[in-house]
Amino acid sequence: MIEKGKISSMQMGMMLYPTTIATAIFSFPSDIAKIAKNGLWLSPIIASLIGFLVVFIAIRLHNLFPKQTVMQYSEKILGKFFGKALGVLFVFTLFVANGTSLRQFTELSTGIFLLRTPMIVTAGGLLLVCGFAVRAGLEVVARSTQILLPIYVLSLVMIIILIIPEYNLENLFPILENGFFSTVKAAVVKQTMFTLFFLTAFLLPFVSDTENVMKWNCISICLVTGTLVFINLTVLLLFGENVSYFTYPFLSASRYVRIGDFLEQLESIVFALWVAGTFVKIAVQYYVTALATAQLLGLSSVKPVIFPIGPIIFIFSIWGIPNFTFLTDYMGNAIPYFSFSMLVVIPLMLLVIAIVRKKISSKKADAMKI
Repeated sequence: MIEKGKISSMQMGMMLYPTTIATAIFSFPSDIAKIAKNGLWLSPIIASLIGFLVVFIAIRLHNLFPKQTVMQYSEKILGKFFGKALGVLFVFTLFVANGTSLRQFTELSTGIFLLRTPMIVTAGGLLLVCGFAVRAGLEVVARSTQILLPIYVLSLVMIIILIIPEYNLENLFPILENGFFSTVKAAVVKQTMFTLFFLTAFLLPFVSDTENVMKWNCISICLVTGTLVFINLTVLLLFGENVSYFTYPFLSASRYVRIGDFLEQLESIVFALWVAGTFVKIAVQYYVTALATAQLLGLSSVKPVIFPIGPIIFIFSIWGIPNFTFLTDYMGNAIPYFSFSMLVVIPLMLLVIAIVRKKISSKKADAMKI
């Protein structure tokens, strides 16, 4: 097997939580508020339905083709030529996801905290660390997540609790001021993060207890949804209708935290959250990209492609996305539809074709017996 390491379904669920939410907690509230206004807290609940659908598709495909990733069974479903072509599209999609996540990290890091640090240093440094983690194997990435995730979640909860005294409940009313449709529209536009749960289709062959995958993935989706709902409520109750004017509302909200004269302005903790979460996110995506590339090329190991694909991700993140304005437009207008097509529509089509072909084969087999 191309990967000798094994992870548990719980570890996979833990890995997918920061992979989905790490960058979303900063940009998501502002983007949603521009469409849904004070209904922004409800949009994650609607968008989460895509996550449940994606997980169902991934698990159903794995049941039809055990011990295989989507790169492998695509060829069995569509034939060698079309399967390889689809594999190329999947690899391209993963490169885009990696490059975009890395650019989001560098934009916030160099734009808010590390003002004098060149973008290539922050991007290259994080990518190199992730590369070493990926080279060490899937188990190392999973164990790193187990260490970082509790700290990540506890810090997030602590910040939200400390902001509660600043809440203004009047900002919540009138509920759904712009109507329910605007909330649904915002959810459709920002469902991108939940499509990342399709990474399950790449990781399932390396899960030791596949019977629990659905449970832990659903728990992960619920936790992602709950986190986004609380963060959106926090910035809404703090800033009201002005949420959409902030580039990073949750970061701005953390500046309101103050306990006496010794604990205030927790931006440093928020930045630490950003780094830890983005490390896991990029490491997981990096691993899946290396795995998909290796399987596309017919290699017996992931290691030969790990460091060669790093520069490609780096180049896309730095030169493929020229500036922050382009990144914002790209994330809002292109990525939602591209990711939905590649990680929801195409897998659903694969599932339908696989089921139809299986039924046709079983009918032929029954006819032969007669």
